[in-house]
Amino acid sequence: MSGDRIKPGYYPDFPVDRILEPKFSFRRNVNEGIEDLVEEIKAAGMVIEPIVCRPSSKPGYVELGPGERRLRAAKKLGLKTVPVIVKEMSDAEFDRIRLLENLARKNLSDMEIARVLRYLLDNYPKKYPFKQDLANDLGKDPSWVSRHLQMLELEKVNFKNLPRGKRWTEILSKIAEKQARQILSAPPEKRTGIAEWIIERYEETGEIPSAREIREYVQGLVKPEADVEPIEEAEAQAKTTVIPAKLEKPEDYVKAAEELMRRAEELKSPEEKFREKAEEVEEMIKKLKNMHRNVRFYEDQYDMIKYWAEKNPEDALKSLENLADEIRGKVEEAEREEIERRLEDRVAKKMLANPKMWRKRARELYYEELKEKYEVFMDRLVPKKAVKAIVDVYMNAGDNLTFQWVIEDLEREVKRRHEDPSYVKHGRKLSSSDVRRILERHRLVQPSRPRLLDDPDREKALEAYPYALVELVWRLVPWKQYRLRVLKRLIRIMAVEYAVDGEIYRLLALAIEKAVPKITWYSTGIPDKIRKLKETGKPEEFMYVSP
Repeated sequence: MSGDRIKPGYYPDFPVDRILEPKFSFRRNVNEGIEDLVEEIKAAGMVIEPIVCRPSSKPGYVELGPGERRLRAAKKLGLKTVPVIVKEMSDAEFDRIRLLENLARKNLSDMEIARVLRYLLDNYPKKYPFKQDLANDLGKDPSWVSRHLQMLELEKVNFKNLPRGKRWTEILSKIAEKQARQILSAPPEKRTGIAEWIIERYEETGEIPSAREIREYVQGLVKPEADVEPIEEAEAQAKTTVIPAKLEKPEDYVKAAEELMRRAEELKSPEEKFREKAEEVEEMIKKLKNMHRNVRFYEDQYDMIKYWAEKNPEDALKSLENLADEIRGKVEEAEREEIERRLEDRVAKKMLANPKMWRKRARELYYEELKEKYEVFMDRLVPKKAVKAIVDVYMNAGDNLTFQWVIEDLEREVKRRHEDPSYVKHGRKLSSSDVRRILERHRLVQPSRPRLLDDPDREKALEAYPYALVELVWRLVPWKQYRLRVLKRLIRIMAVEYAVDGEIYRLLALAIEKAVPKITWYSTGIPDKIRKLKETGKPEEFMYVSP
């Protein structure tokens, strides 16, 4: 086991010292609450539930998946082996399973979940280009993903006092998403003051204020200072307000209307107040349902509160107000997500309407993937522009055997340039033509044809003779004045001798010797070179391009 790569399967006694911890831990404090887990394992005498892992690139080792706390507890007890299930998984699938397992156990705080979601979106953009894709893969609502990602804004709250910053970090590890949502409803410049207030309450009571308490504090904080009055003074003023007998100024009418509204509210019975609030809740539930959100939970809560209202209207009214606050926050969030979805759809439509932009974006993603898989793409002699053709091949064909041969040829060419003194001296990088020749060698792209200028003899030859023969002669015969003569001689020879399996090169060499004066071709040795093409089969080695 120590020298080979671990194969997938179940291992009841796997050495704990051969389990590597993952690069990214979902928890900030892994040892929190581990003592209870140690006692459970100690009572059972073993780790009952197997730990899920995947084979590591290091022979004889596996990489830890879900079960980081179980492994630490086993090590703390001094266990040498633990049961392990080894599965083959990609990086994205591996991290997804780790997150799902922790969500099922409810071991992660909302802030830790937010950090994991951001990690998945940043590290796997190809698998999760949008939040909707990540939500579908986790079996969650897109709003759930958006709400948790917004919590990361709370980490931007800064404190000049270092102990205050540490206390805020401790609160963030415990804060719930509902509480964070109320803090984020305030302007960014007000959030530091809200955090200070939460820290004071936490140090006094040892608990974080509830979502409703934070909401009330935020609502009072964001009002203009001129409108803020002590509660006692406002109540005293409301009780002593007298409607004047004669209304002369516009503000007198406003004050009179406010006083009448206050008195009318006081005269309402708890049942009437409950009915008004119930109509508001029903309207919000209907609006939420029209936005394609799951409202079954809120409907059940609402039905239960209505049942309580028959016995105790006052307590039921308080519960209904809490439910209304929660639904109102859900509606605001749904509206915000709808705006984000429309913006994402608009961007996606623009990219789909412009295939060039879409392909450019896809090429960048595939190029980053190739840089992670092959070190040769990180070399200074391999610029991004030169390997554009290789990236296109990788996009279309994938990482097959032929592509592996291309990478090997590319690595050999880079190594040769590093070792060749002439290349080292001038630092010549690979060009797109160099890369294209490698791809042509493996027949992954069409061979590029030399550019031939307008030639009346060639146009005349194409009218009477096959295109392939004309191209062959015009590429391999360097003497422009003798090309048509060589072509005619080749046709005569082919009428007598049938060319198969590379014999065409021998016949062309014979035609050159017959049609071109010996003094012209003897010193160049071109007929002999053409005859050798029968063995190599690589005419591109000395194709002639007319100037």
